[in-house]
Amino acid sequence: MAFWRFRGSWQNQTEPTLATVNQKSILIWYRNDLRIHDHEPLYKAVQEKAEIIPLYCFDDREFGTTSFGFPKTGAFRAQFLLESVADLRNSLRSLNPADLGKSLGSNLGSNLVVRRGLPE
Repeated sequence: MAFWRFRGSWQNQTEPTLATVNQKSILIWYRNDLRIHDHEPLYKAVQEKAEIIPLYCFDDREFGTTSFGFPKTGAFRAQFLLESVADLRNSLRSLNPADLGKSLGSNLGSNLVVRRGLPE
């Protein structure tokens, strides 16, 4: 699997360039389980020697209101979620390859990608 990488700004882009033909890239989509010490997909991605792209998406629907007008996510839960995602990012940055039993090398291809919107 390969990803298209773009050079320059999106507005001026005329043609994508293929960055890597033979390198595998694995997207790990974090949803509820934000741990890394026993995260099976992360361990398997390291075993595959693939570029790992960790992703977390804040779902706007979780921050809306119920049919009764109450917030679905209160202030304390929202703060907890923000702190948990920040901790995940810091954990991925400081990941010790020995923790997974394999050498990461450049496998952790990017920092945690955080997006907002509908995850579909």
